[in-house]
Amino acid sequence: MGERAAVLRERKVDGLRASSNTLEDCLTKDSQCSSETKYYTWDEIAQHNKKKDSWLVVEGKVYDVSSWALRHPGGIDVITSYAGQDASEPFRAFHPDLEVVKKYLPTFYIGELKDQPGSSEKARPHHNTALLEDFKQLRDQVRKQGFYKVKWWFYVGMLAHILALEAISWSIMSYFGPSWPIIFLCGAILATAQAQAGWLQHDFGHLSVFKNSKWNHLMHSFVIGHLKAASRTWWNW
Repeated sequence: MGERAAVLRERKVDGLRASSNTLEDCLTKDSQCSSETKYYTWDEIAQHNKKKDSWLVVEGKVYDVSSWALRHPGGIDVITSYAGQDASEPFRAFHPDLEVVKKYLPTFYIGELKDQPGSSEKARPHHNTALLEDFKQLRDQVRKQGFYKVKWWFYVGMLAHILALEAISWSIMSYFGPSWPIIFLCGAILATAQAQAGWLQHDFGHLSVFKNSKWNHLMHSFVIGHLKAASRTWWNW
């Protein structure tokens, strides 16, 4: 127990030292994120591939995210899917705004990758260099065109027109009363609103609208729970 406590204290100190670096430093540069850098082989990293024992490699740096997995805003499954593997591309794909995650990632830094010839290739899910380079170029092009920037007025308009369609359908049924033409008309209006609400809750559910995940969860609960009468927990599961 004493040895484990010492290791945990050492990791905490390393994390505090690393927090003074930017995330780009910890991801792309050769600077050390702790005073005594440790090196791990792919075979060592591949052993830590469980929910309660999850290591990730991001741009050649090794992180022990075991304690963070359950609190991860995107859920534990996405972490355990890449536990013990190279998660560099998935990491950047799911975190387009690196300013948000730079506060957390250095805390979990434990060392560097020691990529030895003959190491286990099963820990490298992304080793098609040509395909990987194509995706990087596509991502850079999409970012330059501004597709990663959230337009708040778009989501306000989406929510407003969904509520308007629901109100129109209710008003028509209330005013004209139930008849087959009215039922079909209101059914078509409600179906349109429900289809749009499905895509709206999708974006909130993926935490893609607000930088603060709590607001994403709140709006996701409202749209899927009150407009679609479904369970947010079910959708995330």
